[in-house]
Amino acid sequence: MKYILFIGFATLTLSVNNVEAKIGETKAQTDARYGNDTDISFNGQSVTYRIKMLRIFCDFNEEKCVRIEYRIATPGSLASLTYDARFNDESKALLLILNQGGSKFLPFEKKLEYFDFTDVMKTEDGKTMALISEKVIVFESIDYVEERQKNTEAAAIRDAVKTISKP
Repeated sequence: MKYILFIGFATLTLSVNNVEAKIGETKAQTDARYGNDTDISFNGQSVTYRIKMLRIFCDFNEEKCVRIEYRIATPGSLASLTYDARFNDESKALLLILNQGGSKFLPFEKKLEYFDFTDVMKTEDGKTMALISEKVIVFESIDYVEERQKNTEAAAIRDAVKTISKP
């Protein structure tokens, strides 16, 4: 287990110039930062970049990066690649610094239920949210989070109306 943590921190440390992602960047800017994407989702809105064992998943909305997710792949063939490696405290702190965009991350006071994320943080300027767990670190545009919540609430209301209106 310590070996996997070391690999993750070493990968992150050796790649420090490449992992400084920015919410709001265009696809061309993320390509320039990470190299060419290695996987494009079915809708063309999500891409995956690989830097050694680090995987960086970027989601785009209106041609701007709105979500960045970091995972460390465990060693093995690509066919059996898993993401069981854990980020150590140093890696988490480094990613927070690299992704703060000039505005410090602070603990988010509001209680949110985000799967198994142990920490939820928000930048002082209120533009970016960080969701942190042992295996996944996510940075999201607050505007994107709010839009997604509205869409989820609207879908729930539509589903409720459909259920009520059924004979």
